[in-house]
Amino acid sequence: MTGDERTITIRNIDKETYDKLMAVARELGMKSGEIVNQALRAFLATVEYGITVPIEATREAGKRFLSKLAELKEAVIISDLDKLEVSAKDLSEVEGKVVFRNIKELRLGDDVTPELFRSKVMGIALVDRLVVPKGLPKLLVLQRAKFVREVVKEE
Repeated sequence: MTGDERTITIRNIDKETYDKLMAVARELGMKSGEIVNQALRAFLATVEYGITVPIEATREAGKRFLSKLAELKEAVIISDLDKLEVSAKDLSEVEGKVVFRNIKELRLGDDVTPELFRSKVMGIALVDRLVVPKGLPKLLVLQRAKFVREVVKEE
């Protein structure tokens, strides 16, 4: 720790928001303190100057995020949805691989085979409820999943 850093406890942090923020930190390879500092700086700049003012914290986090996306190559990112059902046809029509992220309920269709899943789904992250069809091994799906709250095997 440098002279400007210290341990600070903050009460009443919303657990879901905190968990998502920490998941982003891990995805970007940042320490929890770094990501919280970036979030607080972005918030302060928004409050003090308005959201149109570019700030260093946002730029730095953006650079790390873009470098992480470059690692994903040409992956298609599907995110920020309440509910999504994905069929084999949906997966087959996408060029490259897919990452599903920040979805309240993600349901994989009955027609999604293990081979298609392996070839098309790069990752599943920050999903509250993941519904896996009976023909798809749950552990195969979980190998590509991070921060999924509930996994339901459809009968």
